[in-house]
Amino acid sequence: KKLIPRSSPQGFGNCETDNGIQVEGLIGRHLRIKPAIGVERSLDGHVAHMLYEVQPGVSRIPDGKESEIPIRNQKDISDRDVDRNTSYPVERSDGTYVAEVYLVLDKYYSKVFKYNKESILDYISRFINSANMYLNSIGSNSVTVKIVGLDIRKKKDKFLMRMKGRKDKLLADETLEAFRNSYGKSKEYKESDLFMLMTRLDIAEGDDKSYDEGVTGFSMIGGACTIYKAGSFEDEPYTYYGVYAFVREVSHLLGIVDDGKGPYDWIPGNTGARSCSPKDGYIMGTPDAANPNVQYNHYYYSRCSSSQFETFVRYQHCLTKLNYQSPTTKITHGVFPDKYNMEYICKIMHDDYENVKYISSPERLQHCRFQCASPKDFRNRFVKFDHFMEEGAPCGQNGLKNRVCRKGVCQPRR
Repeated sequence: KKLIPRSSPQGFGNCETDNGIQVEGLIGRHLRIKPAIGVERSLDGHVAHMLYEVQPGVSRIPDGKESEIPIRNQKDISDRDVDRNTSYPVERSDGTYVAEVYLVLDKYYSKVFKYNKESILDYISRFINSANMYLNSIGSNSVTVKIVGLDIRKKKDKFLMRMKGRKDKLLADETLEAFRNSYGKSKEYKESDLFMLMTRLDIAEGDDKSYDEGVTGFSMIGGACTIYKAGSFEDEPYTYYGVYAFVREVSHLLGIVDDGKGPYDWIPGNTGARSCSPKDGYIMGTPDAANPNVQYNHYYYSRCSSSQFETFVRYQHCLTKLNYQSPTTKITHGVFPDKYNMEYICKIMHDDYENVKYISSPERLQHCRFQCASPKDFRNRFVKFDHFMEEGAPCGQNGLKNRVCRKGVCQPRR
């Protein structure tokens, strides 16, 4: 072992050489370095290390209770290393970020399209183009999702961890871990920035005795470009129901916590979003289509989200390079959600109610909102539900497609 003296301009700490060079200590005033335990060495045999920042005089650990942080954010991976995806780097344009996403469609999802790749690509193109209209509003720069590959599954996969006694429920945490382990050593996983599972099953947290089925996606905060780059989200084919869930999980993977939540300690410099109320209705907040005061915020990120993204890309450089060699999938640009069956969408979104109907309203369409209604609930009450149209969705009167939604406003199609 060698101790680097405190007076050294390099900083100070321990340097162990018995089993390869391992450094742990201080670099400058705010940076720390330590070995990444349990991570494979590099090709030339060097021990992997982790560099992280410590804010002077300010704790980055949330001061609230653990229960204040969603379960999907509670993973502690601060001592695990990251896979930096430095294979086949090609510089990207200045001021832009591209997240290269490999998409896996499970059997239950693909079956609806009869496993037809052309039909799937058409839908995925419209889906991703809509999602990018949300994602392009992150920070002062632009981020775009690029689909680099599709895996259309035709058989039951072992990584789909179904809930005992509820085969329509997918165990969120267990499935994500099995999914990551199933693909983790593949070329596709190593070269992509994000690796996403698209499912028709209902993602739920908990077990068969007690579970939360309000979950629509699951991922690791700041996992993009690391060995924890995997994520999952729900979608019902032909409805674009999962666009918003996809956008939120991509945002989580890009280092953004939900509005109202504290800092995420694993990401250097992450300040969290305690100062941004989820009630303001931004993308990482709580959607509120019935509140005209915040309805347009739904299509934008809060200042807290933008700040967190800027912090993430400052330390994670893979989004400034194209790492995926020979992409196998090319989506069609300039096409957006089409063939909107509003009656079916209302039925899917509120399948726990009977006879849910779409309430036609030209006024709501002009503000890219729509309403579903059930004749009664279990107490025999009339219930209405307000929802947002997805970005790029057709909003012309009488089903005409000459106008589309852009940032909450129905505008002429370009």
